[in-house]
Amino acid sequence: MSEFNMRKIGQQIAAKRKEKNLTQNNLADQLLVSYQAVSNWERGNSLPDIEKLPQLAAILDLSIDELLGKPAAAVQHYQAGTAQPEEIAELAPLIKPQELSALIQEEPFQETSLDLDLLPRLAPHLTSADLQHLLNGAENIPEEVLEELLPFLKKPQVEELLKGKHYSMAFWEEAAPFLPPNFLAGEIKGWLENPDFRFSEIEELLPFLPAPYLDELLLTALEQLPFLTEATICRLVQALPFSTDELEEIAPFLSSKNLIVLFKKGH
Repeated sequence: MSEFNMRKIGQQIAAKRKEKNLTQNNLADQLLVSYQAVSNWERGNSLPDIEKLPQLAAILDLSIDELLGKPAAAVQHYQAGTAQPEEIAELAPLIKPQELSALIQEEPFQETSLDLDLLPRLAPHLTSADLQHLLNGAENIPEEVLEELLPFLKKPQVEELLKGKHYSMAFWEEAAPFLPPNFLAGEIKGWLENPDFRFSEIEELLPFLPAPYLDELLLTALEQLPFLTEATICRLVQALPFSTDELEEIAPFLSSKNLIVLFKKGH
């Protein structure tokens, strides 16, 4: 299902309010909300709570379908207590956080067949604890779904979710800003045990590693110099705490131009 067009809904509310010769304060008083809430609706910054929709539609002489710009069966099911997860995900922007938290504890959301593609739609409206609750026991979560969920979870929750799992390097690069640094370092230690591992694979992850672990990476970097591109070596020199002696070992693998650039940057 498509998401709500907040801007279009806001324009609809504003046009019908003016047609009814109501100020924002007048409408707010009838709905028992602040005029700032009405202003935010009309500017497309937020949506009315789902409990206010029938009254708002009645005041504006609109059906709920007309107000939302789409069929309102999901709203009717919500009010009847029969809304399914797909409908709850659609209505999430209209539901107060505590009500939404209670809904995801109910039976339809506890089924093992819950559509994981619903989670990115729900995540912006859930607490991190509620999102983790939905993820508990979930298996084989697609990387593209996980990437959308990471910003809404706390770092320890992300660690628990990813621990012991195998993902592509492209995923780890996307996930790195949301990971505890020590957890990321531990994952990389495991990768280093693979004889086919190439240091260039983790260059995008270096800025997210804890400083003490960078020292441990020096030896691996030096061992793999003959197999690294010059661009990768330059990035490693800037990211890792090489000593003067180690830089002398690296120098033959760099062009004069890059040596000058690195020297000017303090290496």
